[in-house]
Amino acid sequence: MRTGRPLYTWTLLTDPVHRGDYLREGLKRVTRVIVFAVVMDAIYQFIVLRRFYPGEALVTAFVVAVLPYLLIRGPIARIARRWNRGGAVYDKAQ
Repeated sequence: MRTGRPLYTWTLLTDPVHRGDYLREGLKRVTRVIVFAVVMDAIYQFIVLRRFYPGEALVTAFVVAVLPYLLIRGPIARIARRWNRGGAVYDKAQ
């Protein structure tokens, strides 16, 4: 549901007043994915490299979890709204 807020990524980049709130919201939503990405990368590193590089694990988690969240959140939310609105209109017509 649209709450009248501006685009997430745009607000992060341009609005220092609301940046902290939006960052906390985003981190809360992707925390499990970040943890999962770090654990999976750690397992991979131990199996393949026989060592653990925490910096590499954090970069991998960012690329796998945070970056897609920032890029995809807005378009997917708009598609979901249209899908839900379209479905509700279709149900009422029958």
